[in-house]
Amino acid sequence: ETLAAAKMMQSIILCVLFFYTFVEGSTNLFDGYKKRSGLIADVPAAILSNEVEFPLIGLGVGNLQSNRVENMIYEGLKGENRIRLFDTSQVAGVDSEIIQGIKSGTKRFKEAESIDDRVQVHLVTKIRHTYLGYERTKFAVKSILQTYSPVLKDSNIDFRIHFLIHHPRCTKGIDGMDCEKDEDELPGKVKRVGPAPHLGDGDAWKESWRALEDLYSSDDYPAISSIGVSNFSVEELDELLGLSRVKPHLVQISISSLIEDAEFANKCKAHDIHIQVFNVMERIVKRAPGTPRAFKTVMLTGDTLSNGKNAVSPGQTILKWLTQNGISIIPRTRDLDHLSENGVGALARLSDISSNANIVLQKAVEAIHMGLDLNEDPRVQMSFYASEGDIFLYAYKKNTADQTYVAYVGKGDSVEIWTNPNDTFRVYDAYNPKLFKDYVLLEHDGDDHRIVVGTL
Repeated sequence: ETLAAAKMMQSIILCVLFFYTFVEGSTNLFDGYKKRSGLIADVPAAILSNEVEFPLIGLGVGNLQSNRVENMIYEGLKGENRIRLFDTSQVAGVDSEIIQGIKSGTKRFKEAESIDDRVQVHLVTKIRHTYLGYERTKFAVKSILQTYSPVLKDSNIDFRIHFLIHHPRCTKGIDGMDCEKDEDELPGKVKRVGPAPHLGDGDAWKESWRALEDLYSSDDYPAISSIGVSNFSVEELDELLGLSRVKPHLVQISISSLIEDAEFANKCKAHDIHIQVFNVMERIVKRAPGTPRAFKTVMLTGDTLSNGKNAVSPGQTILKWLTQNGISIIPRTRDLDHLSENGVGALARLSDISSNANIVLQKAVEAIHMGLDLNEDPRVQMSFYASEGDIFLYAYKKNTADQTYVAYVGKGDSVEIWTNPNDTFRVYDAYNPKLFKDYVLLEHDGDDHRIVVGTL
């Protein structure tokens, strides 16, 4: 026991010495808050086609119970979570709760972080099917802007709104849609603005798009940062692109549509339309245990992202995979622990997924979604045996020279890891970081993946 304790203490001392002699100069994602148009430096953002910075990680609040919305936004805006985008819809009816959450959350954030500048906050909201048509859509947008005037006028907040058409038309069978009933329940002033869209030919969305274009292009509504659509098919997107003066900056689709409809995703890429997905947890994460080999791939990929710190959940791994590939996410939760787990702070701490692991993980996610497990585990188990001296093992990315700590291995010991074909590992002498050697697992290496590390 005394020998084991001494050996453990030796490894700890070596890790500390190695960190300060070699790793200390590596890039630090958490180097303080830097001013960038109200966003902080470590909030990952996409650049929309109109040059607007758009946070990749948001929080869906439209389907939460109204009494939870304000607190979830307040907590999401905290420095440790760094959520700067919230998603809702016109039909959700929680605007007052969102307003209070944003106002109280940004005030608290500025005080806690001693920030003088305004805090940039984004809201994605969607125009309901009953407000389709030119005049009704203009009425809806103006009403929403008026509702959010307390935030727009708040000197602490740089508020950006993104308006989407929620559905191209009212369709029977979709949850929450009852065409006749929804129309009957509208206030009289809305009915007088324009004709009932469900009584037309189903193309009222085209006039709605024209209204969004006019409002977005007007100097009178600077808070409108982008316009887009939700739940459109690839055929409808094609039609929209053919008639639009302003191409959609943003589309919102379910994770199922992203996986099943490659044509849609490719068209968005070709026209520089940013994709935001929902239902990731329900459609992928909760189904994962039903496909054991695919689930194992997700879990093992997560192990490589942790930097030797906290365990990485399957949900975090998949959200990291999406955002690393430039796809925005808006997971929803009513649980504060899940909020922190899926927030910017937690996901930013994870290492990047290697290009090989990215391909393997995509196959695993597709298998989980389809409910058809992988035929075999695409990952490979390797072992590194330190035959001549103590070593440090790092995962190494040749294209960026980034490296992620994997393990310390004492002389005579070995470590087993799961990896992907063509991944690279760098082994350092524990006492001299200038001595190292790279090892690459090739696909044709056979079944024996035991690496004996001799003198470096």
